[in-house]
Amino acid sequence: MNTPNNSDSEGHFDFVSFSNAVQTQFEASPFPFEDEKVLSDQTWKIIPPNWFNAIGRPGKPFYDRGKFLVAGCGTGNEAFNIARAFPNLEVVAFDASKKAIEIAHKWQKASGINNIHFLQEDLLNPNLSQSVGYNFDWISCHEVLAYVYDPQAAIINLANCLSPEGCLYIGVKGTFHPTVRLTPAISLFSLKMDSPEQVKRTREVLCVCDNLMGIPIDKGIGAQPESYLKTHVFGVHHDSFPLHTWIEIIHNAGLQYINSLYTSMSFLQLQDNRFFDILTELDLPTLHSLIDHCNPSFFHMIIAAKPRVIPPFAPADKNELLRWRPLVDLWDRSKVPAVQPPYTQVLDVTFDIPGLYRQLPLKLSSYLIEFLRRSDGSRSVAQLVAEMGIEIKPEELFSALARFYFTSLLNFLPPL
Repeated sequence: MNTPNNSDSEGHFDFVSFSNAVQTQFEASPFPFEDEKVLSDQTWKIIPPNWFNAIGRPGKPFYDRGKFLVAGCGTGNEAFNIARAFPNLEVVAFDASKKAIEIAHKWQKASGINNIHFLQEDLLNPNLSQSVGYNFDWISCHEVLAYVYDPQAAIINLANCLSPEGCLYIGVKGTFHPTVRLTPAISLFSLKMDSPEQVKRTREVLCVCDNLMGIPIDKGIGAQPESYLKTHVFGVHHDSFPLHTWIEIIHNAGLQYINSLYTSMSFLQLQDNRFFDILTELDLPTLHSLIDHCNPSFFHMIIAAKPRVIPPFAPADKNELLRWRPLVDLWDRSKVPAVQPPYTQVLDVTFDIPGLYRQLPLKLSSYLIEFLRRSDGSRSVAQLVAEMGIEIKPEELFSALARFYFTSLLNFLPPL
């Protein structure tokens, strides 16, 4: 499980050497920024918050109140962005780096943002919940677990901080991430970061690799801050894992895998609803693992939660699904024009989904458009079908709803 990677040395690290090396590199290069960009930079994004809440806590209040934990906050950029966007939240943010927390405190005083509590703490502290608190509605752990000796133990500790209906976001590099693909260039060109001349040479080579990968040079790895290169490219860290490994780690930590953003978006490539009859032969974690194997993600944006009942998308459960209550809370269904019966047309429709697909154009049967517009979580699938007065084969409806669910357009609440 523990397979640390380092540009300058190969081999196994024990807990102490790995932890000390990580601590040293982040004390020397606090991440992501030390200057005023800690407050002003908007490029350091967490998972789209509307998707995080809609998928992680379906039917629950959306950031109007509650507790948000940022695990491994660095110098505080993510925490500041969250606290500024959602001023009614109680935000707690911690990091193992003393210097990073000192920088966060400095910029907090300059900003006047008061709904954040920064503290120095270690993700592997088994008493983490006693230190940072518990009953958090949302926990974000973005680009952190690669620098923790035992990611599973860290997730167990974070699980102890979750409220019963809370959700955990885990952001980790996938096997197709640019920093993974350019690794051979580091040894082939003997790249180092020990002097200005070496940094310049390194950036030139990385820009070439970015170009070969089809990444704009001004947005590629070679253009990243020096602190990013020293920690995320040359620093001590774990190898990147495929999605199925993270699903296994989450399960072993006592949590339930809920979804992964880029895997959900991959379903849009399937244009024929009939394909979903095949896909629903697999449970969601297995299906997502298969997708990541066929089309590897460059980054995993994973949502996990305490075990819960999930919608019954399996061929044997078609009648059971009729009892579940469809809910659109990721996007504003009220903006979809009402469709009048008879529902015989196939129409072009565009869904406005900020922070996720932006605008998503689809070609749908008119009854499905009206079904989505009415999906407020108060009525079951069977009740909505009866209310609309439509006659449809369960197989056709099941495939369409599976497509909506797998692409995160539609969620489901358990039967009343």
